[in-house]
Amino acid sequence: MNYNSNNYYNFSENDIRSLKLLDEQLRAQTMFIYSDYLSYLATIEGIQLIYSKYDSNITNIYNPDITTLQSIYAAIVARLMLADVAFTKYDILIKRFKNGEINFSLQPNDDINTANILSALGYMYALRGAQGIYERDISQPVFGI
Repeated sequence: MNYNSNNYYNFSENDIRSLKLLDEQLRAQTMFIYSDYLSYLATIEGIQLIYSKYDSNITNIYNPDITTLQSIYAAIVARLMLADVAFTKYDILIKRFKNGEINFSLQPNDDINTANILSALGYMYALRGAQGIYERDISQPVFGI
């Protein structure tokens, strides 16, 4: 969406910045949906992989490890996008706090920023685990992702 100060609603600068951040957040959430879809697909591929050991009629078997890695990469990008939104909003609030425009606690925003950092680290560990399973190359699904 295009938000500027000359539109019909005559948004304030703060609201324009908020709308831009929410647009970015929406894109990140869409990326998470894509990541979850890939994870779902990897699970189905894992099931097919196991069945293919017992049924020679099953063809077009995909490596679920690759799909799992793609899912994790998408989740990392989405998490970093959300972290960027959260830290940008935090910076805006700090400036407004210093200017006396707001007087509420910024601790909840600190908590959200910390959660984004820890979540990104969690995804990095998941990526490390999935890469390790992929590198073993023993044609097995990745579990728990």
